[in-house]
Order: sequence, then C-alpha cells, then structure tokens
Amino acid sequence: MTNNFSVLFKKYSVPVLLLILGITLLGIGISKEQGPLFMTSSILMFIAGGLSLLYSSGKAKTLLLMIFGILAGAAGIITLWFSWDEVSDEITVQERNKLLETTAKQNLQDVVFIQKKYQERNGVYAGTWEELIDYLKNGTVDYIEASGSVPAERLIREEAKYIYGPSDNRALDNNMTELEAWKLSKWEGGPRYNELFRNFKRDTLQRSILS
Repeated sequence: MTNNFSVLFKKYSVPVLLLILGITLLGIGISKEQGPLFMTSSILMFIAGGLSLLYSSGKAKTLLLMIFGILAGAAGIITLWFSWDEVSDEITVQERNKLLETTAKQNLQDVVFIQKKYQERNGVYAGTWEELIDYLKNGTVDYIEASGSVPAERLIREEAKYIYGPSDNRALDNNMTELEAWKLSKWEGGPRYNELFRNFKRDTLQRSILS
C-alpha cells in the first residue's frame, strides 16, 4: 500500500502541482484584472499541468506531448518571471508617485505658511518667489517663551484695580485669565507676586522662520 502511494505521488505530484498553480494564477489574474503578460503565463502553466497530467496517466504516451508540456511549463515560468518583474516596477512607480504627491502637498503647505507669516509681518503677500525665498532665509516669527502656569486663583480686589484701574468694581467670581496673570507677573510689588507670579513668564521673542 505504501509503495503504491509512493509511486502515485512521484508520478502525479509535479503535474498536479503545475495544474493547481495554473488554476490559482488564472484565478488571481481574473479576480485582480492582471495584465496580458500575467494571464499568458497563467494559461501556459495551466496547459503544462494538464498535458503533464495526461502524459503521466498513460492516456497520452507521445513524446511530443511530453516535450510540449515541458516547453509550455518553462515558457509559463519565464513569462511569469517577466510579469512579476513588471509588477515590481509598477509598485516602485506607484510608491515614487505617492512620495512625490506627499512632498508636493507638504511644499504647498509650507508656501501657504510662509506667505501667511510674510503677510503678518509686511501687511501684503510676497509678490515674487525671490521675496518669498529671501523671507524664508532671513525672516523671523514671534515665539512665546513660557514658563509657569496660570494660577487657579481668583483675582483679589487690589490686583483687579492694578489691572483695570482704581475705579474698577467688577465681580471677582472667576479664576484669573492668562492675560491677567501675565500683567500681574510684571507687578513685582504685588501682594501675591512671590507666592503666585515669581516664576510666571510669557515673553515674545523672535526666531528664524526655519527654526
């Protein structure tokens, strides 16, 4: 029994493998809408598998049939190789196009950002690429250097009068804002300066637009 199975396996394994491979490639080619090169290799592989199976089964004993099956299989493998190489090239092209598209979008976003900063600084947009490039190389933008956080405290009356004037009598129901904290951080003689504002800093500095 074991010997019979071994003989059958040796006799039919390669033809069946070729046939399965051909059917699989045909299925992939049809479902994925592959190009003619891929479909040709799939058909040749299927033919090679079918002819090899016929020859191995003894229903077709001609040497010509065997030779044709071998040639079809070899042609299918070669064609499949070229098809795979073609697919690899297409994938490379798609990846390159994707990179170019991403780079182009980023460049456009950078141009919009630089134009916006140029307009904020000069009141008008740059009229030429030379102006835009010069601003990119030499221009600066505002940079907020911050340390400390806004105290989660309400203003006391003395602090409110310092910020809003001596006649201010607004209700002090809410915690102080960032702007109020910044103003109080400049009042070194304030009643709670050392307690709340000594380490609070919000300074506007200039730095290169490229940084």
